Amino acid sequence: MKGELDDRLIERYVSGNETDEDRIAIEEWAGLSRDNAAFLADLKKISQDIDMLSAMKRIDSMSALKEVKRKLGLEHRQRHGKAGIVLGKILTVWKNVAAVIIVPVLLLSVYRMSDRDHGQSVGWTEVASPYGVTSSFQLPDSTVVQLNSHSRLTFPTAFEGKERIVELDGEAFFRVKADKSRPFIVRCSDIGVRATGTEFNVLKHGNGNVTASLCNGSIDMVKAFDGRWESLVSLVPGQTAFYYSSADEVLWTDRNIEKYIAWIDGKVVFSEDSLEAVLEMLERAYGVRFIMKAKDYGKYLYTGTFVKPSLDRILKYIEMTTPIEFHRNVLGTEETIEVRDRN
Repeated sequence: MKGELDDRLIERYVSGNETDEDRIAIEEWAGLSRDNAAFLADLKKISQDIDMLSAMKRIDSMSALKEVKRKLGLEHRQRHGKAGIVLGKILTVWKNVAAVIIVPVLLLSVYRMSDRDHGQSVGWTEVASPYGVTSSFQLPDSTVVQLNSHSRLTFPTAFEGKERIVELDGEAFFRVKADKSRPFIVRCSDIGVRATGTEFNVLKHGNGNVTASLCNGSIDMVKAFDGRWESLVSLVPGQTAFYYSSADEVLWTDRNIEKYIAWIDGKVVFSEDSLEAVLEMLERAYGVRFIMKAKDYGKYLYTGTFVKPSLDRILKYIEMTTPIEFHRNVLGTEETIEVRDRN
């Protein structure tokens, strides 16, 4: 597609809140190429889907997903043309539909990628949760995924071949449909978590580290070598594995697995965590950015359990227990919080 469209303009257009200037701009852009015109046609179809879904009082996330995919033609037709992404970032407007969807799927992109081995196109779906919201949905093999705030999962529209591979950026809890003949693999760059049918949590950190916690069954933390997966460590229920990218090593523990899955129940749990780890968790959960200006923050550890807390409550707790202050700044839609030593 030629040019780029601002996501906010797309959201206004799909939700019917665009101005005359918006409409002129997007229609002029659509006239630049056939791909752009096809994209605009898909946006209009999505707008019709949104109107239909908004009129319903109860609808589950998979029904919503299937309906939009049907409208985009993923269930009954193939797109032809250049390999690569056909549809880019769309459906931020799902935020407007969340209130009528029982378990919300809040950001969805559907696109086609070339399957070079078979000369065909493969459909991929990307589901993402914005800051402060978790989503629950079902994969094509009936595996259930709970996606944490500020996370995204990419998966094929149908699992083919000997492995069921999905790609995670952020955090998710998986209840994997049992299929011993086709392992389920959560890919986090070149590190993965492999299972055949179990329940586990995976967190891909921004620095490349990966944390995997096992509730039931068994999993392997694996690493990609020359096109194949090699096991780094096997876990039993109650254990958590940590892959550290900088050292390329794996450690594990069998203590306090509740800490790593507490987010599923709307809890925030700290257990002797560094301030750096605490702030990373808060950035992901609340959509803020911390700017570190404190000098001795590395020596403080934090322990506490919060049930559906506000960010203010957690920051007050940290200020009460350590000589640190938080100073909040809001510029437009972005909020930054400076972390300072208390004078």
